[in-house]
Amino acid sequence: MLPILLAISFAAHAAAQHSAEVEPEIHPKLSWKRCSGTGCETVNGEIVIDSNWRWLHEVDGDENCFEWGGWNDDICNSVESCTEGCALDGANYRRTYGITARNSSLSMRYLTHFDFTSNANSRVFLMQDEETYQTFTLLGNEIAVDVDLSTVVCGLNAAFYFVAMEADGGMTSYPSNRAGAKYGTGYCDASCPQSSKFNGGRANYDDWTTSETDEANGRGRYGSCCAEFDVLNSNAYSYSMSAKPCIDLDYHVCEEPYCDYERGFFERSVTCDKVVTQFDEAKVSQFFMQDGQRIELPTPAVPDFPDDNGLTEDYCRARTWNFQEWDRFEQIGGFEQHAAALQQPMVLAMAITDDASHKSLLGIVMRLAIGRT
Repeated sequence: MLPILLAISFAAHAAAQHSAEVEPEIHPKLSWKRCSGTGCETVNGEIVIDSNWRWLHEVDGDENCFEWGGWNDDICNSVESCTEGCALDGANYRRTYGITARNSSLSMRYLTHFDFTSNANSRVFLMQDEETYQTFTLLGNEIAVDVDLSTVVCGLNAAFYFVAMEADGGMTSYPSNRAGAKYGTGYCDASCPQSSKFNGGRANYDDWTTSETDEANGRGRYGSCCAEFDVLNSNAYSYSMSAKPCIDLDYHVCEEPYCDYERGFFERSVTCDKVVTQFDEAKVSQFFMQDGQRIELPTPAVPDFPDDNGLTEDYCRARTWNFQEWDRFEQIGGFEQHAAALQQPMVLAMAITDDASHKSLLGIVMRLAIGRT
């Protein structure tokens, strides 16, 4: 068993995908524990905010390259000019994003007011050092995380998940990316999000349209795609655990098939629960600990499902068959491809997001622990 322990709470200048330092980039420090049968060791890590949340401005000035959900054509008006002429700046984590870390605890605030504006939503990644994401191979490991979901209301999602991002943020694969993991570049997931301002080190300028529901964001021609496993997508009322492999497990373009296990059974009074997830080749199992009591995932209360809990090959097939869904999950390799994804090095992402229509002020606290079985 190789466990890892971490605690989390939600409540420079770059060009050619550059970095800038109008605001110095200082990563909040976050420790976690790696464990084996002989005990645990503390690992001193840090976190970085996703580049998509950063101030993006002209390389040699402070004019915005991106504002009001779209590219500023007065500063750059093509993929090439935006790639070469725009820079990602450093982040003030506490003041601008409401993100704080202390020892093994991380706090992420959903909505943060500062100066004469505000920021909603955020996503951070765990880092090995200032320039490199921490990666984990999930197969044969166990992960435990303590989370306070009592303030995460309907319309909001607290997410704890792994994606097959490149450890350096894509700098080696895409030389035009000069910002790298230090500035939170290289995000991808199985939904192939087209909302990233940069993909593969290049500006996602072509065909960019501003979102009709979120005035600060939009989508371009290209998506950033890779395999994903969601340990927890949750709020105060419900949760889901999902396997989301791709035909190509690494950074690329794919569709979004997945097999998920979900059950809305939380009570609103829930505070700090430990969620334990075990990754075996034939099954991903999960249980909760509250007040010293172990709470198993409920078995499906639907006919023709396996009399078992957790993600298994039989469960994923039954889910598709019973709900008459297109079996895209099986088409791209099914549980075998899911198992292959669990053997890939993956980066830990933690996020608090809304549905672009809910604008409440809240905070979340989440504490995490990981390990190997």
